[in-house]
Amino acid sequence: MTEAEFKTELKNPTGGYLLFGGEDYLKYNYSRQIAKRVLDGTFDEFNHIILYGEEFTPAALSQAIYALPMMAEKKLVEVRALDFNSMKRDTLLALSDVLSTLGENEHTVLVIRADNDLFNAGKLPKNPSEEYRELTKFIKPVMLEFPTPSRLRAWILRHFNDNGVDFPQELTEKLVE
Repeated sequence: MTEAEFKTELKNPTGGYLLFGGEDYLKYNYSRQIAKRVLDGTFDEFNHIILYGEEFTPAALSQAIYALPMMAEKKLVEVRALDFNSMKRDTLLALSDVLSTLGENEHTVLVIRADNDLFNAGKLPKNPSEEYRELTKFIKPVMLEFPTPSRLRAWILRHFNDNGVDFPQELTEKLVE
């Protein structure tokens, strides 16, 4: 899924997403946007479960997915800093089995934020890695690449303008560099 397709899907996130690619800021930003749309302010501390790589097990993820939301329609489960590059094949297959249960748990939205140095998608689209193939059987891949310099300049100017800062366009060139 491209970033543009994902932006459309952000209106009503469902199921699971694999956020991967070169741009870590976009992964962070989009996971925050998903949280804003999934969590309704009711017991968010219980309805936003984050599993970090060092505490991750397929069983822990399964528990998080199956747990019902607390006094809310949905909950968000995030997996961060998981080292796919050193993951054993049986763990990867167990993870795939857990991901296959997302369809039975419509109250859960899952986000896996794959760090660049911990995940290799392979050569897409023709030769994906085994990790990519297993994960994307059950969750939607969202490739987030570095923005072009022109897109980055427009983003910088928009954010300064939105915050009421008069910022000269020529200085955006320095920031982009």
